[in-house]
Amino acid sequence: MEISQRNYLGLDFDGVIADSVLECLLSGLNAYAVLTGRGGRQISLVAIPAETIAEMRRLRNYIRSGEDYVYIALAMDRGCVIRSQNDFDRFVKDNIHFKSAYYDQFYQERSELLKTNPEAWLNLNPLYPGMAKFLELIDDENLFIVTTKEKLYVHKILSANGIGLERKNVFRAVGKMNKHHIINKLMVDRKLNADQIIFVDDHVDTLKEVASTGVECILAAWGYNTLEQRKEADDFGIMTYQLKEFLRLGERFQIHGISELKSS
Repeated sequence: MEISQRNYLGLDFDGVIADSVLECLLSGLNAYAVLTGRGGRQISLVAIPAETIAEMRRLRNYIRSGEDYVYIALAMDRGCVIRSQNDFDRFVKDNIHFKSAYYDQFYQERSELLKTNPEAWLNLNPLYPGMAKFLELIDDENLFIVTTKEKLYVHKILSANGIGLERKNVFRAVGKMNKHHIINKLMVDRKLNADQIIFVDDHVDTLKEVASTGVECILAAWGYNTLEQRKEADDFGIMTYQLKEFLRLGERFQIHGISELKSS
């Protein structure tokens, strides 16, 4: 079936809808500072050198879970050289004894920042250019979000951008209920066929799993991935789109109101 005939759109959140990297990096740095007893909590990255932020952004392409942001801080503190997904996965495995503490502290720091300074937290979670307009024009019944992010945070960010997506259309992938399982269950519950759905994520390993459901998968090049990962997607038969390409693709979806979309 042609993409233009698919009429249900599934989206990841971080790295597809929202550019959350600065908030996540800040929460990771704060967690590391608390756990090591070195430095205090910050509400912005203004004091962090630009080259440090650039390196942390590069390492962001390799994370798989929230606690990995704290592993980024550990790797940089130790001066570890990480050039691939295998390098990062090996580093995490070698320091797996930190995992539980890193996980708990990362999510505690995120919650603390939102509670004490919600404006700063929201400013660190902007939507990608053109994404708010894109989402506004899609009927809720044709759109669903599948993310590892807590649904409360998703709705706060969407609401701050004037988007009131119904809660029944936001799914959190956690534990054994991963994105692959959620999409399978969604098709059963809503009586959808795989050839009606496009799913967009910025993580190639996730898309390789989701592709087994039969839905069309797109890798979001504007999100958190590398040239190597984009080549891996291509070799697997997964399409890669830049943001402008994706927004234009929206004009072809047979979704109520989407024909009004005019991306620049």
